[in-house]
Amino acid sequence: MLLPIISRPFSSKNHAIINSRKTECGIPYDEFNENFTKAKKAIFFREIKTLSCSHSKRAI
Repeated sequence: MLLPIISRPFSSKNHAIINSRKTECGIPYDEFNENFTKAKKAIFFREIKTLSCSHSKRAI
């Protein structure tokens, strides 16, 4: 199953996306990049097994 996943620029954790502004674990996109356009470019569709955030895995 493919999910929209975003990763933080300063850590290696990948987070699943819940809606257009937040991840499954509640982190807003503002923390990923300095603006929303750059954050949208960092979103990729990947397999569940590539998630490294334990909160996102539990939520799914």
